Amino acid sequence: MLSKDGNFYGTAAGGGTFQGQSCQSFGCGTLFKLTPQGAFTVLHTINGTSDGSDVSSLLQASDGNFYGPASFFNGAGAPIFGGIFRMTPSGGFTMIHNFPFPQVPVSPLVQAPNGLLYGAAVHYQSSGVASIFQISLSGAYQEIYQTSSSCCNRPFDKVIVASDGNLWATDSWVGGWGGVRSLTLSGTLLQTILFSGTNGSLATSLKQFSDGKLYGTTYNAGTDAQGKRAYGVIFSIDAGLPPPK
Repeated sequence: MLSKDGNFYGTAAGGGTFQGQSCQSFGCGTLFKLTPQGAFTVLHTINGTSDGSDVSSLLQASDGNFYGPASFFNGAGAPIFGGIFRMTPSGGFTMIHNFPFPQVPVSPLVQAPNGLLYGAAVHYQSSGVASIFQISLSGAYQEIYQTSSSCCNRPFDKVIVASDGNLWATDSWVGGWGGVRSLTLSGTLLQTILFSGTNGSLATSLKQFSDGKLYGTTYNAGTDAQGKRAYGVIFSIDAGLPPPK
């Protein structure tokens, strides 16, 4: 991602100096900086224990620091619990929240106008329970919405804050084919827009564009030009939202 300081910051899923069974001997990854001129610096090496592993996304918050989700793994490589971390631009790394077993964060974080970060987590080994949470920059955590299903183990792939000031999230569990949910920042469900199979199934991305509409992709289903079942669609949702500022 492009930072406010003009440099690029990112994550690597493997590599680093730690080599252990919890990361299948590939290393648990790094967080790095890349200047526009191509100078590369490893800022932090994930240790696979207190740092977690599987660090896959970064968000630069209003305080200038970077935040993201991390999953922790057992020896077989299965996620068993996770946390939320903070990293300074110079590489200072701190876990600000550890989820209780067996809860794991599964979506990138987003910051709302109220200053809080939002994301989604699943409760592995607990009959398909998933939640949307809020967390402050200091680590104060609250689960604001919960859903359950016997379908899938990763319902919320994307949570965004749209121009109406509310949360919009993909939900692959709802209605059989999945859908998109809208919630207030305190977790009150406002509406659910369902997929039908013919127009796609299992949304995996969501973004609001300058026309106010929400756009995304689905992992499966849809109908091609010949009327046959397709393997995913690109969709838009006109929810009457104003264009983002």
